[in-house]
Amino acid sequence: MSQTANKSPRPLHPQQLELDASQIKAGRRWLLKTSAVRAGDILLIQNPGLQSLGIRFADGSAFSHAALWMHSGEETLPLRLAEADAQGVGFTELYPITLHDKGEAVEVWLLPGHPRQCRLLRHKDASSVPESLAQQVAAEIRKDWFYSDYSPLDRLAEASRHPEAARRLYSALLKGLDVVASKGHGRKTLFCSELVAVYYDRIGLPLFNPPKASALVSPAVLALEAQGLHEVKDAFICTATLSDDAVARGLHFDDPRAQGWLPLHVRQARQSYLIDKLDDTLNRSLEEWRQQTLQHYIAAHEAFRHTAAQVGQLAQVANNRQAANKIMAYQQTEARLFDLLINAEQRKSVVDPTGNVLTLNDAQAFYLALVILSLLDQVRFSVWRLNVLLLRTLLRGSSRARKPLHTQKPFKLAAIYRIFRQLRQQTRYSRAILDEEIKKSAEALTEHDIAQIAQWGKSHP
Repeated sequence: MSQTANKSPRPLHPQQLELDASQIKAGRRWLLKTSAVRAGDILLIQNPGLQSLGIRFADGSAFSHAALWMHSGEETLPLRLAEADAQGVGFTELYPITLHDKGEAVEVWLLPGHPRQCRLLRHKDASSVPESLAQQVAAEIRKDWFYSDYSPLDRLAEASRHPEAARRLYSALLKGLDVVASKGHGRKTLFCSELVAVYYDRIGLPLFNPPKASALVSPAVLALEAQGLHEVKDAFICTATLSDDAVARGLHFDDPRAQGWLPLHVRQARQSYLIDKLDDTLNRSLEEWRQQTLQHYIAAHEAFRHTAAQVGQLAQVANNRQAANKIMAYQQTEARLFDLLINAEQRKSVVDPTGNVLTLNDAQAFYLALVILSLLDQVRFSVWRLNVLLLRTLLRGSSRARKPLHTQKPFKLAAIYRIFRQLRQQTRYSRAILDEEIKKSAEALTEHDIAQIAQWGKSHP
């Protein structure tokens, strides 16, 4: 993997670079000929550093990183190096530089860092892939994966060629390295060789027989098990044969992954990802709250129907026709309001008796909810009044008549008293819940909401 950036500010634009032969040889510089690179070529790298060592140890390979040359969609640099490392997923800011040696000028890529080993691989059927398909797949990968955060390193252990017990050990090792090296808090997607495998899977060139999942392709698997790949000969400049007068000039970043545009794009993508995640969380919470509210309305509706039915029984027992008619009117009104409120909560169109489609905002829907709760409260108050009236009638009739036991119809009295006790208990319990709900709802209202509700209530009596 590429080296991580220092915390000091980095220049956003490339700097002029000039390296003489001694600097090129002493610095283990790898110069890749631009003329040798084709779309789909795979670059295997062994980087120095603890992270690279841990990956090679866990993977059992000489290479710790894999990158891919693919179409960029740009006119100035149609082919660019795509990588997935601790900086994120995206193009590396490489610019061709010119190597002057022995009277000749060769355009080369100066690979970032100081790799210990490099190898350029190409698929034997790469030339059969239409240019339009390669550009299309590259565009899809840029859209789907670019500027996301690097996948957790411990996923590489799943792609390791070692036994399961060793993979668990390597997973713990790589997880620790990930904590130290990775700064990403966004959408974690691919690791380096997985990006290569995804490209070849979409391009339609098989790398393995039988096929292997992209998440199980490590740098070692690419180097040792991939079929159809061959090394591109003479792709790199042999720096040992450079003359003492050789010099390389051009624009260059010391750390192309950390100093170019990639970190800015990744940070922006992280912020967008976190905002989208927060938006999804809020929408999910809102939907849960809406479902809970809906269930509350349904529960209140069922409680109303149950209570109204019991009140109707009491009214019949007490032979109170006025109370029975009032309960029937309550039931009809509550049913209409309940249907209206449920449709509003479910974002369905609401049609009034005249056929007009009503559009209710949250304040109006809340007003309907209060009306229903108030109506339920009125019914419960009627239950209480009927209970008291019925009990007084029963007690007066029993004490005044002094009839024998067999003429008192004890079973009917017992049934009435049982209904009375149930209703009294339910009324007390429901009254406490109703008072609490109305109090919460009133505290949540603003003066503007109250004014809107009052105005709407006057226009919709």
